[in-house]
Amino acid sequence: MFTAPTPASDSYPSFGTKTKYQIKSLISIVSHSNTVQILGTTFTNNIGTKGIIYLDIKDDPSNERVIIGGNTFTQNAGYLSSNVIFIRARAPTGKDP
Repeated sequence: MFTAPTPASDSYPSFGTKTKYQIKSLISIVSHSNTVQILGTTFTNNIGTKGIIYLDIKDDPSNERVIIGGNTFTQNAGYLSSNVIFIRARAPTGKDP
């Protein structure tokens, strides 16, 4: 287990001293600009809040493709409206999707 560094400012001091990291997703990809490939991977005994894999894809013509295939998911869990793979695809600002 990792030990969390002491933050410069703590937004929630009433919750006590923080000593552990909270990982919400096993894989989290945000603001990428290259091709993302998640292929032939086995995911076993994982828990995520949004999803084991979290992708936040911005509306950007330079973004390459996302390829997910041939993976195996066994005995994984989630909570708070979770899925195994959570994809947040953003539409252009001010435009209907």
